[in-house]
Amino acid sequence: MKPFLLFVGLLLVCTSLTRAQTLEEDFERVEDLKILAQHPKNGPEALDQLIDARQRLIGLHPSDERIATWLLDQATDEMRRLSLYATDSTVLLGIPSDAQRAQVKRTAETVIALVARARKQAAQRVADYDQFSELTPAQEANLDQLKDLDLPIRVPYLESRALLLLAASDMRFAQSPASATKAVEGAIASLKGFTIPPSGAEVSRKTNVAIAQLMIGSNASTSAASDTIASIDEMYAVTKNPSSLQPDLATSVELALARMLVSELNVDPLSHSNDQQTGPFHMLLETRPFALVNGSTQVFRVLAYDARTRFLMTRATSVTGNSALHDAFIARACSTQIQLLDDDLALDPDQLRALVMQRLRTMTTSVSETPSLPPLAELCAIATRASAGKNPAYFASMMQTLADRQDAGDTRAQALWEAAVLHMRANTSSHELPDTSIDLLCALATEFPYHELTPRALSAVLPVLHDRVTSGTGTQEQRDMYSKLLELASHTSEVIEADYWKYELARMLLDNRPQWDTTDLSRAMDLLVSIDTQSQTSEQARTLYIATIMDQLTQLDVSAEEDASKIAAQATVALQQLTNWNDANGKNSFHLRQLRAHAWLTINDPRAVKELELLSSQDKASMQSMPDQGWSVRVLYAKALLNHDQMERAFDVARTIASELDADPVDPSQSARPVYFWQAWEIMLRVLAMRAERDPSTRDATLGTMRTQMLRLRQIDPSLGIGFGVHLADIMDSTENGTRPHP
Repeated sequence: MKPFLLFVGLLLVCTSLTRAQTLEEDFERVEDLKILAQHPKNGPEALDQLIDARQRLIGLHPSDERIATWLLDQATDEMRRLSLYATDSTVLLGIPSDAQRAQVKRTAETVIALVARARKQAAQRVADYDQFSELTPAQEANLDQLKDLDLPIRVPYLESRALLLLAASDMRFAQSPASATKAVEGAIASLKGFTIPPSGAEVSRKTNVAIAQLMIGSNASTSAASDTIASIDEMYAVTKNPSSLQPDLATSVELALARMLVSELNVDPLSHSNDQQTGPFHMLLETRPFALVNGSTQVFRVLAYDARTRFLMTRATSVTGNSALHDAFIARACSTQIQLLDDDLALDPDQLRALVMQRLRTMTTSVSETPSLPPLAELCAIATRASAGKNPAYFASMMQTLADRQDAGDTRAQALWEAAVLHMRANTSSHELPDTSIDLLCALATEFPYHELTPRALSAVLPVLHDRVTSGTGTQEQRDMYSKLLELASHTSEVIEADYWKYELARMLLDNRPQWDTTDLSRAMDLLVSIDTQSQTSEQARTLYIATIMDQLTQLDVSAEEDASKIAAQATVALQQLTNWNDANGKNSFHLRQLRAHAWLTINDPRAVKELELLSSQDKASMQSMPDQGWSVRVLYAKALLNHDQMERAFDVARTIASELDADPVDPSQSARPVYFWQAWEIMLRVLAMRAERDPSTRDATLGTMRTQMLRLRQIDPSLGIGFGVHLADIMDSTENGTRPHP
C-alpha cells in the first residue's frame, strides 16, 4: 500500500511540474508572437497566430492569476485585426459592404464577451488578493495592473468601443433604424461614463465619442462632435509632451476624418464656390496616410471619400423644410463619389466605375422618393441629346448652365469641355476657335488641372493664345492666361507639342526673371533639359540653354561673392545636364567641362583641380584639334593649383606653358606672344612673390630673379601683356614694397 501511495505522490508532482512547464512554454510563445505581430511587414498572419496562441493559453490555463489581463489582451488584438484593413473605421464612418458589417458585428460580440469575463475575473482576483496577508512580487505587479489599468481603463474602453461597433454594424447608408441610433447613443453614454488621464488612450476615448456623435448626424450631435474635437485640441495645447498623447494609427486615421467632417460643418453647401481644391476634404487628401505617396495604402484614401459622402448624406436626412439645402447635400455627396473616378487610384477603372454608379443609384433613392437628378446623369442626358447634331448652340448653352450649377462638382469639367466643343460646332462662319470656347477651355484647364480632359483643352487653346500674344493682338488677361496655361502644360506630356510649350515657358521665365534670381533660372534650365532630344524643338532648346549658361558665366567675375556662388552652383548643375545631353547625342563635351571647372574655380571649389587635371592630360591629337581650349585649360589648371596651395606644381605647369609659347609670331601683325603666355607668367610671378614672402632668407635672390625676368619680358612687350588683362608690374611692385599683390 505504501509503495502505491508513494507512486501517486510522485505522479502528482510530475504532473504539476509538467503543467508549469507547459504554462511557461505557452506564455513564452505568446510573448514571442506579440513581438512579431508588432511589425507591419509580418502581415495579418502574425496577428492571427498570436490570437490563436493566446486562445490556447487561456483555454489551458483558465485559473492563472493573469487570466483577466490575457482576456483583455485578446479583446484588444481582436479589435486590432479589424483595423488592419480599416474595416472598423469603414463601418463607423465609410460605406461598408454587408461582409464588413457582418465581420465587425461578430468581432464586437466576441470582444463584449471577453471583456465581461475579464471584468469578473479581475474583480475576483482583486478580492482574493485583499485576503492575502502578503503578496509575492509577481502578485503585487498583477494587482497593480488590474487596479490601475485593466479595471478602470481597458475594461470600459474596450466594452464601449465594441458597443459602438455593434451599433454601427446595424446602421444603413442614409436612413438607419431607430434602434441603431439608440444603440449609438448608448455607446456615447458608455464612453462618457469614465475618464482617463491625458494620454493616447484618452484621445482614443474622445475620438470615439466624436465619431458616434457624427454618426447620428443631427444638428445637436454634430455640434457636440465639434466640441469634442475642440476638447482634444485643448489637451494638445496644454500638454508639455505632445508625443504622450499620440494614439495608434487606427485612432489617428479616425481622428483626422472626424476633424475633416467637423470642418465640413463650416462649408456652405449652397455656395457657388468650388471648395474641391481648398476645402478641408482636399487638405486631408494631401496628408498622410491619405495622400498618394510611394508605399502608402489606398484604403485610407478611399475611406476619406466615403466618409465625406456618408456624412453629407446623413446631413441631408436631417434637413427638414428646406428642399434646396437637402438637394445640395445630396449633390455634394454625389460629387464626392464622382471624384473617385478621377483620382489616381491603383484600382480597376471598370470595377471602380461600376461601384460608384451603384452607390449613386443607392444614394439618390435612399434619401427621397423623388431625388434631384445628379449632375452626372444630367450631363449624360444632355450629351446624348446633343450627339444628334441638331442645334449645337442650344445644347452648348445647356452645358454651360450645367457647368454653373452649384452642385456640379467634378462633372463641371466634362460640362465645360462639351460646351466648348458645341460652341465650336455652332461657329460655322469661321474656322477659328470662338472666344466663348477659349474661355470655357481656359476655365477647364485652370480649375481642373489634373482632369483627364485638361491636356486636350490645353492642346486646343495654347496655339490660339500663342498667336495672339506674339502678334500683340491679345489682351493683358490673355497674356496672363497664356503664362498660366504654359505652366500647366509643362507638367504633362499628353499635350500636343508638349516640348515646344516647355521651350516657350522657359524662354518667358528667362526673359522676365529679375537679375540674380535663381528660382526662375533653375526652373527654366530644368524645362529645357527635359525636352526630348529627338523632338523638333531640341536644337532651339539647346541653343537657348548654352546661351543662358554663357550669360551666367560672364557675370561670375563681376558678381558679389554670394551671388557668384549661386550662379556658379546653378551653372555647374546646368553644365552637367548639358554634358549628359551632348554625350547622349555623341557630341564633344570638352568645352562644357572646361566651363564647369571655371565655375568651380571661381568659387574656389576643390573639384576644379581634379577636373582640370583630367582635361589638361588629354592626348595631343585631341588638344591639337582645339588648341585655344587646350591652352586655356592648362592655364586654368595652373590657377586651380595655385588657389589650393599647390604653388610649386602651379609654377611647373605655368613654366611649361610659357616655354612652349615663347616664340615670335609668324605673322608680324599679331601680338608678340599669345594671351596664355602672359597668363602663365602672371602665375609664375605670383609663385615667386609667395616664395619671397614665406622665406625672407631667399627674398633678395627671388627679387633678383623676378627683376631679370621682367627685363626680358619688357623686351618682348613693353606693356607686359596688360592688354590681355594681366598685371605683372603690379605683382613686381607689391613684392618689392612688401605688400601682398592683388589676387
